[in-house]
Amino acid sequence: MNKDFLRLTPKAAQYLGDLYKQNSSVIGIYLALKKSGCAGYMYVLEPVNNQPEHVQVFLIDDLTFYVDEGSIPHLDGTILDYKLEGLETKAVFINPHVVDACGCGDSVEMKKK
Repeated sequence: MNKDFLRLTPKAAQYLGDLYKQNSSVIGIYLALKKSGCAGYMYVLEPVNNQPEHVQVFLIDDLTFYVDEGSIPHLDGTILDYKLEGLETKAVFINPHVVDACGCGDSVEMKKK
């Protein structure tokens, strides 16, 4: 596996680090791809209070990520950023495995393995 499995931009590290500070019960961030949307997959990125099942644990920039085991091959080499769009801060995934995305950008198609 790529030693840089998942990299965070400084903005992403700050944003996710603030999640920990705002809620002391958060133990980490769950990251996965789920089959959904018009292009095939959607990213799941959410704070968790308990360790989910079927995950591998990664410590990235002092943040604990619980990554769905089935999603790991499709996430390897991804850069996570956050951008302000209007009044909302949105996660942006720069993923080398994506070959197409829907118009809204919330759903992506992955390279065939």
